[in-house]
Amino acid sequence: DLVADLRDIIDNSEALALDVTWNPTAGMYQARVWHETDAVSRGDARNVRLQQPPDWLMELPDRVFRDQLDLMDREGHMCEVIGELSHLPYFLHSVGNEPDESTPPDTAIGWLNQLASASCSGAADIAPVPDLCLLTAAKFTPHELAINSQDFSAWLADARAVLRHALGCPPFVLNFRFVGESDAPLALSSGRQVVAIEMSTLSSHRAERDGLHVKFTRIHDELLQMTMCKYGGRPAWAYASNRLLRGAPCALRDLYSASFEQFLELRATYDPAELFLPPLFQDVIYRRGPVYYPGCAVRLDCFCTTDDHCGPDHECVPGNEFPQYRVCAPVTDKSKFEL
Repeated sequence: DLVADLRDIIDNSEALALDVTWNPTAGMYQARVWHETDAVSRGDARNVRLQQPPDWLMELPDRVFRDQLDLMDREGHMCEVIGELSHLPYFLHSVGNEPDESTPPDTAIGWLNQLASASCSGAADIAPVPDLCLLTAAKFTPHELAINSQDFSAWLADARAVLRHALGCPPFVLNFRFVGESDAPLALSSGRQVVAIEMSTLSSHRAERDGLHVKFTRIHDELLQMTMCKYGGRPAWAYASNRLLRGAPCALRDLYSASFEQFLELRATYDPAELFLPPLFQDVIYRRGPVYYPGCAVRLDCFCTTDDHCGPDHECVPGNEFPQYRVCAPVTDKSKFEL
C-alpha cells in the first residue's frame, strides 16, 4: 500500500523532506528520506539519475529510438530501460570524495550540503565520451504538477486506472515530492501542503527530429489533464510546456484563486509600467487559449481537439478513463489493453 507506507515514513521519521520514485509497471517504489546535516559536513555525492554507467548511456539512444518506432510495444525496449533505471543506485559519490567508514550505508551528502545535485559537466571523469549523461543520450522532457496533499490517495487511484490501459511500458516513471505550505503567491505550494508529481518522459532526439510522438502519449496526456483539471494540479513554472500554461482545458490562473489576485496587486505596485510582463504570462493573466496548428500536440503547444493537431499516424480521441480530456492516439490503437 503505497499511501500507507509513505504516511508511516512521514509520521515516524524525523525527515526534513521525502521524495519517492514510483514505477507502476514494475509495481515498485523507492523512497528517499532527507535529513538536515551540519554545515561543515563534507559533500560527497551527486544524483546518479543523470550519471548512469557509460556503456549503458552509449547504447541508450538506439534503444529509445527503436522503442519509439514500436508503437504497439511488441518488443518491450522501454520495459528493459525503465527496469534498469529503477535498479541503478540513486547516488554516485563524487570522484575523490568516496565515503569513509563513518558514513552509514545508502547515505549521501550533496555537494553543497543543501541540495543533492547532478550535472553533465565533469562527466568525462567517469565516461569515455565528454558530457555523456541521460540528458544528452536521450530527450528528457520534464513535467511536474503539484496537487493538494489531501487528494493524493484519490489521485493515485485515478492514475492507476489510466495506467491500466497501457500496453507495455510507458516511457516515464512518477516521482513524488512532499512539500510544505508556502505564503509566496505563485509558489506551487501557495496556501496548501502539496505533493509535487513529476512525470517526465524519455524519448529519442532522432524521433523528435522526425516529428514522432512520445510513446504512449495518450496515457501521458490523459494523466496531465486529469492531474491539472480534476485535482487542481499547478504546473511547475520552470517545467511547463506551452500547453500547460495556455492550452489546458482549465485555466492556470484559476488554480491559484486568491493567491493570483494577490500577485497581480503586488505586480501593479512594483511594476506599474509592466516592464517585466512577458507575453506568455500575459496569456496566463487573460486566460488565453493555445495557438492551434497542424502537429501542435506533437510539439507540446496544445492538447488536441482535431486529428490534424496530432500529426502523422495519430488521431484525436477521448481519454480512456476521462473522456472529457482529448488525447492523441495511434490510428491503429482501437482497443483498450491492460498491463
